[in-house]
Amino acid sequence: MPTRSHPPGSGVPGLISGAVNGRSRRVFSGRLGRMSTDDEAWYYDVRSKTVSQGKESGALDRMGPYPDRATAERAIQIAAERNKAADKADDDWNN
Repeated sequence: MPTRSHPPGSGVPGLISGAVNGRSRRVFSGRLGRMSTDDEAWYYDVRSKTVSQGKESGALDRMGPYPDRATAERAIQIAAERNKAADKADDDWNN
C-alpha cells in the first residue's frame, strides 16, 4: 500500500512510496503552486519536448501541471532534482 510523506491537500509536494511488482518504488507527487483550472496550467510534453498551456498531449507524454511556462520548461530539471533527492533519501535510509 503506497504511503505519503505529507497529507494530500497540504500544499506540500509529497513523496509517495510503495511496491510495484515486488520492487520498492518512490515518486514525487504534488503541485508547484496553485491553478484554478487544468486549461490554465502548463505542461511539458516529453515526446515533442515542448511546453503548452492546457492538456494538449496525451497523459503518458505529459508532465505537470505547472503554475507557469518557465516552471514547465524546467520539468526535466525538476524531475532530475527530485530523483536525486529521493536517491539520497534511499541512501540515508539504508546506511
